[in-house]
Amino acid sequence: SSGINAEYGMLKAEGKAMNYSDLAYLVVSDIMTVILVTDNLTKQMCTLFMFLETNKPAQQRMFAELREVELKTVGDLGKLVYTEQCLLEALRMGPALTRGTRVYQVPKAGEENAGSLCGFRIPEKT
Repeated sequence: SSGINAEYGMLKAEGKAMNYSDLAYLVVSDIMTVILVTDNLTKQMCTLFMFLETNKPAQQRMFAELREVELKTVGDLGKLVYTEQCLLEALRMGPALTRGTRVYQVPKAGEENAGSLCGFRIPEKT
């Protein structure tokens, strides 16, 4: 792993040997990093697709962009402008560190803008 290699390189440059507890700590640290990254990636992708499922026009536009843009190199990812916007919005709406999603308060009957949120009509009991 890169963390272990970097730490080993620093110890070697200082003329120090890596003992078992140092190595064990680094291995556990790297494993935890992989677990946390995987957990957050899974959560963020679920959040993205949850929001896309509730916004069909955005879903169709993002999927169309994914089908239309030809990706031959990592540099071509910059062509996925709308997809990046959707990912960033999913990160904003369901930040990984809070372990939840943001909840909207929809105005109730009799209140100003009842049944709508940000200009969009919200069906009852949804």
